[in-house]
Amino acid sequence: MIVVDSSALIAILFEEPEKQAFQEIIDGDERCILSAVNAHETACVLRGRHGVAAVARFWQWLIDNEIEIVAFDEVQVRAAAAAWPRPNIRVTRGHLGLSIIGTQISGILDEA
Repeated sequence: MIVVDSSALIAILFEEPEKQAFQEIIDGDERCILSAVNAHETACVLRGRHGVAAVARFWQWLIDNEIEIVAFDEVQVRAAAAAWPRPNIRVTRGHLGLSIIGTQISGILDEA
């Protein structure tokens, strides 16, 4: 399972240099999920930078890539906050991207 981060989505949707690497990781996994919080954050960034058409493209991209939006409750938020930072999490060009996926947070969202 992959837990997709909003910065990875922004990199993909804005066609940043990391796009191909992030898309390949998403394409290579059986199940990809996105927290409702990150979906909202991504939609707000897209609307602010590119308008409502970009948000519509985002929703369609989620459907096309079979990304499931899941809840992120208080227990999960606290567990994720306690897990941060970890030495194996890398920040590249200001993006957390997929670096936390499958390592820290996937266990928190396993019940999703």
